[in-house]
Amino acid sequence: MGGGYSDLELAIGVEDGIIYRRTVIATTVHPRQILESGSIPVTDHHFGLDLIVTPHESIETVTSFERPPGVLLGHLDDEKRASIPVLAGR
Repeated sequence: MGGGYSDLELAIGVEDGIIYRRTVIATTVHPRQILESGSIPVTDHHFGLDLIVTPHESIETVTSFERPPGVLLGHLDDEKRASIPVLAGR
């Protein structure tokens, strides 16, 4: 989807106590979407992946940055906060 929605959903899950440090974060991608480490910018609200699955292989990853502790409200503009009802009251 882009726009940080996946990271936001994970952060909400962390805050709500349904995603833990030991929770494996995996995704499916086309092989052309796999990039070398450090080739895309990363900010404090991003979550690293533990597993990448393509039609032909499963790739375990190693990430060097910490998972965010939850929703980083300072990374959201007013429009995004207003458009996501679950963020009301956070």
